[in-house]
Amino acid sequence: MEESTVDTTLRKVAKGAGIFLFGTVFSLLIGLVTRVIVVRYLSKPDYGVLTLALTIFGIVQAVASFGIPLAMVRQFSYYSGKGDEERARATVKIALYLIIALGLIWSVLLFLLSGFLAKTFRMPDLSWVLRLISFSIPFALLNGYLVSLYQAFENARAKIIFNDFLLGFFRFLFVVLVILAGLSFFGVVLAYVLAPVTTFMLFFLHSLKDLSKFKDVIQFKYVKELLSFSAPLALQSILGMIITWTDVLMLGYFLTAKDVAVYGAARPIANTLTTALVAANFLYLPLASQLFGRNKMEEIKRTYAVITKWITAVTLPVFLVTFLFSKAVIWVLYGARYLDASLILSILALTFFIHVACGPNGMTLVIFGENRFVTLATAIAAFINVILNVLLIPLFGVTGAAVATLITYFFSNMACSIKLFVRYSIHPFTKNYLKPIVICFSVAIIISRCFSRVGLFGLILLFVLFLIEYAIALIFTRSFDREDIMMLNAIEQKSGVNLEFVKKILKRFL
Repeated sequence: MEESTVDTTLRKVAKGAGIFLFGTVFSLLIGLVTRVIVVRYLSKPDYGVLTLALTIFGIVQAVASFGIPLAMVRQFSYYSGKGDEERARATVKIALYLIIALGLIWSVLLFLLSGFLAKTFRMPDLSWVLRLISFSIPFALLNGYLVSLYQAFENARAKIIFNDFLLGFFRFLFVVLVILAGLSFFGVVLAYVLAPVTTFMLFFLHSLKDLSKFKDVIQFKYVKELLSFSAPLALQSILGMIITWTDVLMLGYFLTAKDVAVYGAARPIANTLTTALVAANFLYLPLASQLFGRNKMEEIKRTYAVITKWITAVTLPVFLVTFLFSKAVIWVLYGARYLDASLILSILALTFFIHVACGPNGMTLVIFGENRFVTLATAIAAFINVILNVLLIPLFGVTGAAVATLITYFFSNMACSIKLFVRYSIHPFTKNYLKPIVICFSVAIIISRCFSRVGLFGLILLFVLFLIEYAIALIFTRSFDREDIMMLNAIEQKSGVNLEFVKKILKRFL
């Protein structure tokens, strides 16, 4: 086994993920601030319509992309690892043409279907909102393509600058301008449309030099190969959208726009728990694909374990705050109008923490070419999700939708994790991984019983307290592995901070 291979991989992941995490956190924060402003500015019915419209937009965007951006990253990295530059370069050019065509087609389709969707959900305003949003679909798809292009280049900076910073900034800026101008609901929707359009213009200008490297590449004989790999990913993406957004769609169908607004207020907060996982995946996908192309399975196994351990460590304090103090979080962000979303936040926080704690299981299976299994598992999970939402929403309302999501995510992650373990002996669930989590969670429950009312400052202190508590649990349970030292080396080299003293202490507890 080549120690340097694992070390190099972790260093690249830590470097890219650190930059990516900074950008993603900024994007989430400015997105959250924007959402808080919009929630407080709009009425509940209008916010419910906006939430449903953005959900439909997200589904259309995922379907329209046909899995091509992810397939492009995998194929480009895989063939680069094998030294086949012709196929790697051709993949980039083919993917661009396909994305442009699909973006235009689906933009027209959403525009034409907007009236039908408005009647289906019994929300008249949904029609004009979807028609307006449909114009931004090609630009959103092209933004996603450019992000994937730089992901294949193992470059996280472009995504951070354009997709995280500028997209979030423009959305925030346009929303603030709309409110200062005293414009109506139409102005808020227009702000959401203009943000991706403006971002793409700047992103495209920045990318012209890199795109020009592929201008002479015309290898359409590889179209079938790219589509054959992207088709299962497209199906997985569609099924994933069913899992992700069935709750919102079913709430819109069975209940009212106000109920959609309550659920739409809680879900984005809970979804912040996936930040570290998404950040790690951005670099994990191309790097693990290269390792797989060189048949370095042991290195992938060790990289998977240490990455999962670290992203869980980053996520745990945030989870404990949102799960145990959901009422305080909702009150601080949205005020008393949305306190009925607190239970939803707790359930969804548990859902996404389970998802994070299992690590990049589905993506690893995709890297290994296990598309059929991932598709089957996702299809079963999507079916379960639909059935549960149909059964639980009429009985328990918004809470039923949250419970359906929890059960679905649990099944999906267990299926992928079991497959990874049985087929490839890959899993993160060692004693050193589980002991500090169990201890930290137990102590956090006791702490939560001591606080009845918490404000913004109290939530920040609790986050810091849970972070320190986890670090202490790691030390006293001797839950450090040698790979953790490798990751610290990677962080040290990237940040320039001398961590030698910390590493000396940790080595005593290996």
